[in-house]
Amino acid sequence: MILFSFIGVADSRLAAESKGPIVTAVTGLKPAQVYLIATQSENSQHDFLAGSGAVKRVLAKLAPSAKVTIVTLDIDDPTDHNEIYPKLKDLLAPYVKRGVDLTAAISSGTPSMQVCWILLAESGDVPLRLIRTVEPELSSKTIRDVTLGTGLPRITALEEENRELREV
Repeated sequence: MILFSFIGVADSRLAAESKGPIVTAVTGLKPAQVYLIATQSENSQHDFLAGSGAVKRVLAKLAPSAKVTIVTLDIDDPTDHNEIYPKLKDLLAPYVKRGVDLTAAISSGTPSMQVCWILLAESGDVPLRLIRTVEPELSSKTIRDVTLGTGLPRITALEEENRELREV
């Protein structure tokens, strides 16, 4: 399994304590590969590349069998779904073509980034398992699947449009 996650402020700040959403996800799931997505923007007040380096060093100690790779994604506005979605989709495209088992940890990053993970999975553009994490001091169940299609509305407009086009 390959795990993808944005690096968030909490990950950067908690890495020194060997904590944070990504650390929790990796130690709980034990993926073979981990891709830490560090966003870069001229407007950012946080150095997510440095934060991803700190998280990678912690994971080398806590999960030495996981191959951890830092990927940078140039995003001018980390709250712009229209910018995030296509860049995230392009990042994942080579793995989708290979048919590998993909998981996204959605607890890190901006709310817009989290929504884009959900949209990717819901749209079917990327076959993706979504998980969220809860810190170990708050719960014994630290990894929780994000289940779509239960309480969340389905995206059906495109399906209906496709059905109508086939009937023509």
